[in-house]
Amino acid sequence: MGDASDLKQALEAALRRVHELEDMLETRKLLEKAKGILMEQQNFTEEMAYRIIQKMSQDQALSMKEICRSLIQVKMALGKSSFRKSL
Repeated sequence: MGDASDLKQALEAALRRVHELEDMLETRKLLEKAKGILMEQQNFTEEMAYRIIQKMSQDQALSMKEICRSLIQVKMALGKSSFRKSL
């Protein structure tokens, strides 16, 4: 029975790792998009954009992922309001 138990534990550990990697990939994608927004809108360098996001994360006690999501949502909201004005 030890082999089955060991196999189950290994499988559970592997699944946890897959979920961690998926989360890291999602965070990376959001970070790249948020940096792009800051670079485009504020003329920041990539490094400056990263540091701004990092500082906002620390100052607001939020994850960088949450900060990036917020920046993206604001960009989307502003983009939509700009579109409506042009109609």
